[in-house]
Amino acid sequence: MILKKHKMKSLLKSSRLLLILFVPLSLLTSSCAFIASEIMGVRHIKPVTPSMHKRLLKKLGGDPLQSFVVDTNYFVRLNLNDTTKRLQIKNHYQPIQMLYFGKNQYPESWFINCYAPGFPNLQWNKNNNFAVFPPMTAAPIDSLISFHEILETSTPFVPNNPKPTINSESPYTIVFFWNRFMFKQCKRLYKEVRKNTALTNEKVRIIYINNDQIFIQSGLQD
Repeated sequence: MILKKHKMKSLLKSSRLLLILFVPLSLLTSSCAFIASEIMGVRHIKPVTPSMHKRLLKKLGGDPLQSFVVDTNYFVRLNLNDTTKRLQIKNHYQPIQMLYFGKNQYPESWFINCYAPGFPNLQWNKNNNFAVFPPMTAAPIDSLISFHEILETSTPFVPNNPKPTINSESPYTIVFFWNRFMFKQCKRLYKEVRKNTALTNEKVRIIYINNDQIFIQSGLQD
């Protein structure tokens, strides 16, 4: 689907507003606030080239064949102008997310940066959520966007690579939204997840979705 220019402009304006509305002053040291702090490892937002993507994915330990880049049609799926679902939209719009999917289209467990306390490092496992597999969810589950819709708004990093699906025969699937500008915190979450997947004998696949571009197009870069 190709967005009309005026519609995309309206959506991007709404996305910037969401980031302001859900960052109260009392949370200035919270992970929900986009603080350009060197101590937290937050970098300036800038485009990620294919070579940079490949290098970061290697540092992360990810598989290029399971790697995707989300595009701005993700905004359309979230329907940013819907004022009745601002909390849910805010959750799906966060830069670091880890979603655990069983055999259906909606997650069983969900980890988001704004539900992880801690400074300078986010404490992803503060309440021992990762002590079991699948882990206890840290964020409230909703049905705002499905696995199919996430992949439908994403492009394979390796051209022509088929997109995964979820059905009764699928392995347990984890979707990891990651980026360059918060890479340090992404790596910390990924380590927790790798330790968590070691707790099960079930086959697990991880889908890596880079989201730097949607934040660039939201006007958050320098």
